[in-house]
Amino acid sequence: PLFKQSSCSYRIESYWTYEVCHGKHIRQYHEEKETGQKINIQEYYLGNMMMKTPLSEPDQEEKEKPKESTKEIPTKNIEGQMTPYYPVEMGNGTPCSLRQNLPRSSTVMYICHPEAKHEILSVAEVTTCEYEVVILTPLLCNHPKYRFRASPVNDIFCQSLPGSPLKPHNLEQLEKQQEMMKMPLRRAKEGVGWWKYEFCYGKYVHQYHEDKESGKTSVVVGTWNKEEHIEWSRKNAARTYYLKEDGTQTVRMVSHFYGNGDVCDLTDKPRQVTVKLKCKESDSPHAVTIYMLEPHSCQYILGVESPVICKILDTADEYGLLSVPS
Repeated sequence: PLFKQSSCSYRIESYWTYEVCHGKHIRQYHEEKETGQKINIQEYYLGNMMMKTPLSEPDQEEKEKPKESTKEIPTKNIEGQMTPYYPVEMGNGTPCSLRQNLPRSSTVMYICHPEAKHEILSVAEVTTCEYEVVILTPLLCNHPKYRFRASPVNDIFCQSLPGSPLKPHNLEQLEKQQEMMKMPLRRAKEGVGWWKYEFCYGKYVHQYHEDKESGKTSVVVGTWNKEEHIEWSRKNAARTYYLKEDGTQTVRMVSHFYGNGDVCDLTDKPRQVTVKLKCKESDSPHAVTIYMLEPHSCQYILGVESPVICKILDTADEYGLLSVPS
């Protein structure tokens, strides 16, 4: 029916425009219009319909040639998918100077696409002055042999061996590291009063106040030093455990020491803060609650609670250090 409608499809590229009049011809042209002059057209016919090409439909061909009904339908790799197509040969195009003035020729490949409107998907010069034109059309989709063939999907079912973990240990470790990378606490800001505070995991804890007139006032509450923390953990509890119903223990919170903050006017000593990372279940998987306490002058406690922390606490070593990317 497409050939009977005398319709044409177009594809506009940066220089050339391609015209495919179905069942008639393929034309490649470029138009230029100079001021006050006529339009100059540079054009080449890439093929005209040859009499040997049948204008019948695929299902009509099968009725007329029952012996060839088992003939394999040709396919082409279209965007990674082997797709059946209906070929129409067109020859007797504009002579090609690069091939001793032999006429240009083209193969028009019609492929099924339910939502298409006979648009030109691509035009390619496969060899000198020989072309392949791919047309998307819904008309072929009613024919079973030209329907889009989806790649088969096979389900893979895996079962662990007796006594093995549900997930490989390396996979669990990777998932924990990925969760840690997503954590907002790597650099979190909180506070609703005069002072606000900024916590950057494994780096520092800052306390600051922003004013439109005077700008930003910042105080270093503590900075991270692994060796100082390890020394601190030998005298303080770096890990807090939670007793499960089955009698086993699991890490529920770890404490990290951040020292060498700005000198405190009240004590003439550097400020310091203990950061407590605690597991807290929540409907929001990446929610973070942060609070600051000052039990003694310029000695602080920064509490950080999040469901994300629950997934990484069991990586804590004897010093409370977590096995996460730096």
